[in-house]
Amino acid sequence: MVSEEVERAGFCVVVGRTNVGKSALINAVAGERATIVSRHPNTTRRAVRVVTQVGRTQLVLVDTPGQSLGHDELARRCQRWCEDEWQGADLALLAVDAARGCGLRERDLARRLRPDDVAVVTRCDLVPRARVVEVLAQLAAIPLAAYFATSAHRGEGVAELRSYLADHMPPGPPLYESDLVVDVPRATWVAEVVREELLHHLRDELPESLACTVESWSEEGVEVVIYVERPSQRPIVIGSRGRILADVRRRAQRRLPTVPPLVLRVKVARDWRRSPRMLDDLGV
Repeated sequence: MVSEEVERAGFCVVVGRTNVGKSALINAVAGERATIVSRHPNTTRRAVRVVTQVGRTQLVLVDTPGQSLGHDELARRCQRWCEDEWQGADLALLAVDAARGCGLRERDLARRLRPDDVAVVTRCDLVPRARVVEVLAQLAAIPLAAYFATSAHRGEGVAELRSYLADHMPPGPPLYESDLVVDVPRATWVAEVVREELLHHLRDELPESLACTVESWSEEGVEVVIYVERPSQRPIVIGSRGRILADVRRRAQRRLPTVPPLVLRVKVARDWRRSPRMLDDLGV
């Protein structure tokens, strides 16, 4: 049911290079574990719209894939997701990692920002305060409406950012039903939760080779297929005596209490990141 109290509603697209904390920032602003987060680059592969209400504003935060220099089909599609969402947004937020600062990639993205857009320094709890001030000074060279320093982990600066974004959405009716949190198909969300749990278990060289999709859904069970690119990667995902897969299934099921029992299977799809047909099947 749509809330009658909403007086403003709009989209804020969050952009930035890979692995700068965009998803964690969105979760903090929304107050929900609404997008998947890991320490690995390229965790987000599609645009995810997170719906939250701030006072009388319905704020839709759009998580986008990180902007990287990859040249395979997956990287091109991630770029397209970001472009499409950016064009339709009411406001853009450039996320900059406090440790990395404002480099060539950030300056490239900044050229597309409008004067009423904002920049946010993320992960400020991981660096000295002097470094945060230095990065804010770098961003000040970009003519924007506002600059924020935040820590999603500690919640620092999040309330101020949330209020600012809500106040700067355009007047209008709600864009979504009030009980919706994430605007993605249910099966896609289940597959993403499984992938997030996998990312927390696996070593650095494997995560970009992983993809998950729901292959079947019934009251008896939901079959989630985990794709890897090489036969040698399959036993890494399964783990000794199936322990990794069993633990991933248990943790994912705990986060999805209303979903029928999960069944996880691992398959090899060679070079799936370069296959348009495979990426179509995965919904990327």
